[in-house]
Amino acid sequence: LSEVAVAIDVFLGDGHSAAAAFQGLSTQKWRTPELFTFDCDIEVLRKTLRGRHFEAVKNATSVVKVQSEQDRTRFRKRLQRKHVKKEHVWVLSGRPLYPEQRLSDSALDNICSMRAPIDLMIIDGTQGPASEIWTIIEKACRPLWVILVNINIPQHPSWMHAHFEILETLGWWQLQARGHFVVDGNTLYSDVERRTQRVRAWSVFRRTEVSPK
Repeated sequence: LSEVAVAIDVFLGDGHSAAAAFQGLSTQKWRTPELFTFDCDIEVLRKTLRGRHFEAVKNATSVVKVQSEQDRTRFRKRLQRKHVKKEHVWVLSGRPLYPEQRLSDSALDNICSMRAPIDLMIIDGTQGPASEIWTIIEKACRPLWVILVNINIPQHPSWMHAHFEILETLGWWQLQARGHFVVDGNTLYSDVERRTQRVRAWSVFRRTEVSPK
């Protein structure tokens, strides 16, 4: 999309959505393509960075810890510097928001306070207190596009999809597309669970109006 230069993928996971989003970013007059993504599991993060999805973008990738306040202070200083001159992927080792943490102290809020409006948010799992994370997204990130993934799976953003449907009736957001995909089955699940877990639903919304603060 020509209007998408800066994106946040809230959950890195195996990296396929982050890598695909990054390769679809466009250079704009006033900012260079950047993608930010989080994972709190260091072993998963390392495996993902060695995997096939990140093969094409590894030379543009930086891994930054945001687990402690000291980590986040260093990260804020890096963000405060002049905007990057080359396209860049920021892989953040930690959570976008930790339980009991002030919203303004979170790494997610740090990003959005310096890069907003965010052109695209990809939300799969939140890795943290979901309602508080959504507050940051709505007030600080102010995204133009939002992609919700796994909206039919427990502990995933199904409630956000319902929330967007309400916002659509108010004229603030509009559903652009929806669908599903199938993933490999897992033998740990029963037959019924396996069928449920294999089919993953997604939806895409675009902001149409500036919603009230």
